[in-house]
Amino acid sequence: MIKQIPGLPDNVMGFAYVGKVSGDDYKQDFEPVVDAAAGDGRKVRVVVMLGPDFDGFEGRAMVEDARVGMGDWSAWERIALVTDKRSIIDAMHLFGWMVPGKLKVFPADSLKEAATWASQS
Repeated sequence: MIKQIPGLPDNVMGFAYVGKVSGDDYKQDFEPVVDAAAGDGRKVRVVVMLGPDFDGFEGRAMVEDARVGMGDWSAWERIALVTDKRSIIDAMHLFGWMVPGKLKVFPADSLKEAATWASQS
């Protein structure tokens, strides 16, 4: 499941991934919000929280994630990833260069700092 995170700066979208995230979760809860922002000509600034309740991705979710990122590469400006999950942090260190825009990983207790970073131009 993907839930929107309320209370972030106006130019930042926030999503908390909970449980096992599916391709349908991306299509229903993530893509429409990101597509609307990019379609309006806004830069995409996102905070993604993978907290202790996050159990991973189903296969199709990974495909959807890649598809969304490749949709309008130039629209992506900043992605703040908030997590303490070692496997995710390690993956971002290895493959972060493939992510559109700037990527920065924050500890799980740093949501506010992540949102502030993501809001900056």
